Amino acid sequence: MQAPTVLLIESAHLWLGRSGKLGAVALHQFFAQRHCLPTLTLLSVPPTCTLSAEQRSLIADILTFPLPSESDRLKLWKCAFPAQVPLAKDIDWKALAKQLVLTGGEIGAIAQEAMFYAAAIEAPKLAMTHLLYVLSQRGKILKLKLKRRSIVKTP
Repeated sequence: MQAPTVLLIESAHLWLGRSGKLGAVALHQFFAQRHCLPTLTLLSVPPTCTLSAEQRSLIADILTFPLPSESDRLKLWKCAFPAQVPLAKDIDWKALAKQLVLTGGEIGAIAQEAMFYAAAIEAPKLAMTHLLYVLSQRGKILKLKLKRRSIVKTP
C-alpha cells in the first residue's frame, strides 16, 4: 500500500503535546518516513496545544490561523445554511456572532447539526430553538434577550 500524498491528521494534540499518547520514538519514525516521501502531512491542533522542542524539530512549518472576527462570524453564520433550507425569522444572527467565538468549521458543523435536528423532528423551518439545542449539546450557552409582549386584559 502506498502512503497518501496528502495526509490530514485532525486532533493531532492527542498524539502531540504534554499529554500525547504516542511515544517520542514512534513520532520520530512516523515523521522520518513521511519526510522521505514526496508527501505533505498536516496536523490540526487547538491553539492551546504546546509542543516540546523535540516535537517542533520534527515539523517544518507551523501555521497559526486566527479566529474569525465578530463581523466575519456574522457572515459565516448567515452563509452556513443552503438557500433551500427554510429559516425562521427568530434566528438572532448578531447574538450568535457576538457571543460565540467559534471557528468557521465549528459554525459549519453546528449549522449542519441544527439542520439534521430540525429535519429529524420534521420542523417546517429551522429556528433558533434548533440552534440552541445543538449548542447546548456542545456545552455552549447563548444568552438571549427576551422580547417583552404587552398583555391586554379584557373585562
